[in-house]
Amino acid sequence: MRRLVLPRQTPRVQPLSTRGALQRRKQERSDSVNEAILLDRALHRQRVGATRATAAVLEEVERHQLGRRKGWHDQKLTESRRAMVGSRLGCAAVKIGKVNSASNLELSCESLNGGGLPEVMLFGHSNCGKSALLNALTGSRVRSKGPAEVHARAGWTAELGYYRVEVKRLPREWKQAVGRSRDADEDEEDSGDALADMLSKRGGGMVLVDTPGYGFTVSSEPERRQWTELFEGYIERAPHLRIAAFLVDSERGVCLEDRKVLRQVQAAGLPILPVLTKTDLLRPDDLACSHAVISAQLANVTSQHVNLTSQHVPPMAHAAMLSSHFYHGIQHFWDRILLELLRAPRRPPAGERGCPPVGGLQPPAAPAAAAQLGQPQAQPQGQPVTQAGGGASSDGRTRRRVRRRVLVADGDA
Repeated sequence: MRRLVLPRQTPRVQPLSTRGALQRRKQERSDSVNEAILLDRALHRQRVGATRATAAVLEEVERHQLGRRKGWHDQKLTESRRAMVGSRLGCAAVKIGKVNSASNLELSCESLNGGGLPEVMLFGHSNCGKSALLNALTGSRVRSKGPAEVHARAGWTAELGYYRVEVKRLPREWKQAVGRSRDADEDEEDSGDALADMLSKRGGGMVLVDTPGYGFTVSSEPERRQWTELFEGYIERAPHLRIAAFLVDSERGVCLEDRKVLRQVQAAGLPILPVLTKTDLLRPDDLACSHAVISAQLANVTSQHVNLTSQHVPPMAHAAMLSSHFYHGIQHFWDRILLELLRAPRRPPAGERGCPPVGGLQPPAAPAAAAQLGQPQAQPQGQPVTQAGGGASSDGRTRRRVRRRVLVADGDA
């Protein structure tokens, strides 16, 4: 008798329990996590439990072996993946300098990157894994011996770090993308052949830029203000910045500070490449659902920005997924970065972009889509945005309501 083979269907995802959601992770410092971060994680768990994953994202998770699964921490496989990442680079990453002040920022950037190499910025909330991802992209060990210093304290990175890498192996899709760029009659300086020569030649390559985190940090108010001025000045005036890679914690989702900074980067006219980090903390099916929730949040941020500024903003790219400590998805993310570099045009001078001022954006009223996702309501125009770690009475009432929701859901589970 022949067996009846049923078509493969999207598995039914069991809702995540919120038990333990209001407790910090074992490896986290007690001074680097506040109540707002824990509540964001708890709400994200509820959204993930109420979301169904798509078959395409589930296939991507399986293809790159993402998520916490059997053998996910195998050190031999981790070293093998790290060696494969290092084999695509021409030499070890070199730290060429740092910028720690917003004064004379453009001159400092020109002196560090005098060759005009394309720059890729890593930005995101504090402790989202920016320095760890930079070490993973360079094929270094994440926790030690990497070019970027990794620390568990929120706010450890306090300057712009410039790291030059040479790319020896290009993606398989590079030739097809170069052919399309030739059909578009692009400038010879921006052509794919010229970019490939720049990326692979000795002394050339590209520059990865590590940035200070925003949001809750172990720092003083003057330090946070200085980091904000440094970040805003860089995205507005850096002449060779081509791509902004946005890192979002796969267990937390897009928070209120993320929304504000994303609008600033969009206003500066930069293409944004989202990436979900710390994927080894979630099961594969939960990771696919988290990807669906975060993708909807990012689409909501783009629509809000268009409604607020009437500025044409292209939709964000498909969010990548990776684990820096175990090198899952790093090779694929390298391909995404290089292909995006080929498509990203050179930035015109700051005075010719016609963008609204970077610091002058206020979030609009949240539409119905944000309310359905359970996202925090944005402040109306003309009112200051309350930070997640602030002490306003209305913010405290909101936190208490959210805490009651989480505890009730935890009791039902």
